[in-house]
Amino acid sequence: MNWLIRATLLVALTLSGGASAEEYDLAYYQEIFAEGTRTEQIKAAGSLEWAGLSDPVLFDLIKAKLDQVGPAAKSKGEIDYASWLLKALAFSGNEQYRAVLEEYSEKPYHKKLRKYAKQGQVALTRHSHWNPVINNPEHFDAAQSLKVNRLANMLRSDQMELKRIAAKRIHFEHLYDPYLLALLAERLQQEVPEMAGDKLTIDAYAWMAKALAGSAEPEYRPLIENLAETAPERKLQRYAKKYLNYF
Repeated sequence: MNWLIRATLLVALTLSGGASAEEYDLAYYQEIFAEGTRTEQIKAAGSLEWAGLSDPVLFDLIKAKLDQVGPAAKSKGEIDYASWLLKALAFSGNEQYRAVLEEYSEKPYHKKLRKYAKQGQVALTRHSHWNPVINNPEHFDAAQSLKVNRLANMLRSDQMELKRIAAKRIHFEHLYDPYLLALLAERLQQEVPEMAGDKLTIDAYAWMAKALAGSAEPEYRPLIENLAETAPERKLQRYAKKYLNYF
């Protein structure tokens, strides 16, 4: 490991009091981006979208990796790896990395890197607002993992895109934690009757209903049946009717 990365990691762990590397906490990501394989780092980079982290002690490690591979990236593997590092910097929501994204979008790097750098500038702005919501400890439940608490914050937020991302994660990972299922049911019951009819809102509530139904927990079937019959938007009714097949 490069001495700068090693030193950064050592300082970070010292300042954090040797914090346990719970999945999705700061130390967890530091360990992966300091010592992990490229495959592990790519997977971790994707999950930063819903981690709510912005600390330079992590993202400087990621930038150092990008500095090593990005400028000379030519092979498919190198380009893919550098693209995910660019996405990770965007997920930081930290303005100090905007210059990196601007550089990669403007200079003659590979076209795929330029594309993700341009998209990353939009994502950086978005995550500057999202990350404080995702990682707000005010409603954290001490009995739940960081991942569950952060997903719960996303479901409680008034940002439809955050609700949709959280619901997709719950569904795709089969993360049918009772705490999250109860929150999904609560949000659907309280919010759907007054929902807006735009595409994003319909899609977000559809994914929330899908995540809830995907658990196949019988206690939530009446709620999905009710959505199929009474949701204000016919498209959401159709989605809910389809999701009854999960039970």
